[in-house]
Amino acid sequence: MSDGWIMVPKESWRSEIKRYLPRLEAVTQLDSKIEGFIKQYESFWPDPNMSSGSWCEPLHQGSLIAFNLMGYAVMNFNIAINIIIAIKEQWNSGLFVIVPLNTRFVFETWGAIHFSKTTLFRLCSEENIQREQERLDRLIFGAKKSEVFLPFGGVAEKQSFSVMEFIRCLKDEYKDAEKIYDFLSEASHPNMFQNFYFLMAGPPISNWDNLGFKNHARQLLDKTLTALETASKGVQLDILDILQIGTSYIEKQCNKRT
Repeated sequence: MSDGWIMVPKESWRSEIKRYLPRLEAVTQLDSKIEGFIKQYESFWPDPNMSSGSWCEPLHQGSLIAFNLMGYAVMNFNIAINIIIAIKEQWNSGLFVIVPLNTRFVFETWGAIHFSKTTLFRLCSEENIQREQERLDRLIFGAKKSEVFLPFGGVAEKQSFSVMEFIRCLKDEYKDAEKIYDFLSEASHPNMFQNFYFLMAGPPISNWDNLGFKNHARQLLDKTLTALETASKGVQLDILDILQIGTSYIEKQCNKRT
């Protein structure tokens, strides 16, 4: 006879998540155009001035800003895609308690990409080189408070942008960006009930036999997945815009010099 309780894992969560699997599969599918553009960009990395004649050399300062904004966006795009794949795996294993946190990270990453796109738009339309260079420096070399080492020596001294600036920047594309971000944040910090709902959605608790919980949990999971779908779509649309606009701007600057 056991001296304590024995928790018997329930498997009801497996049948419940089947309704979400087609959407999870779709959210990891990439636009076929993206891979080609990223390969084109990465062929110039890490030194855009060693372009083997594809672009003029050395690049105009505005072109260097555009190139590095593209690099910043590509890095964040890769982060977002890796997190989305991880979320799919967590969902499939019933580890729902950390899904809102990771979905929030995807949302933040989308905001960073969109913020770099608005910077690139301003560069192309207003040609304020100094202003956009300062913004780029904060994006790439900035840190919040902790010590961040730079690969070429020293530590970050620039003040990074607040993540809320990235989220607010999304409003021109998604008016409910802050509202959805707040929803994701509630379950990304210790919050007794919001954390517990996500915890009970998977093993070993799996509270799906409780009808009241089932109705509420379905709403929470659907809202979280909708946020992930929105961010994933936004990330892909924005990275395409950035790579197309940035490439066009650099080529235009090169043509001016020939």
